[in-house]
Amino acid sequence: MDADSDMYEVDRNGFLESSYQVNDDISIPVYANVQLYPCSTCGRCFNPESLRKHQPVCKKTAQKQPRKVFDTGKQRATDSDVPYSATKETTQV
Repeated sequence: MDADSDMYEVDRNGFLESSYQVNDDISIPVYANVQLYPCSTCGRCFNPESLRKHQPVCKKTAQKQPRKVFDTGKQRATDSDVPYSATKETTQV
């Protein structure tokens, strides 16, 4: 064993025991028996409550036009003495 391994107590999963605390008073809900339904737009599965919130946002996002690619060379050439063609030569693809 090296000197560093003696400094920290590591649990069997490899986590530092000091990095988390286990509290027996808190119960973690189990979602194994919840029925999941797919989104009609993207196909991802959600529980019914989350699906109600997700579907309108997903449909709105899917209807948007994709954003244009920003041309930094054109932006640099605007209001400067550098011609646009010179900026095209220096851009990397």
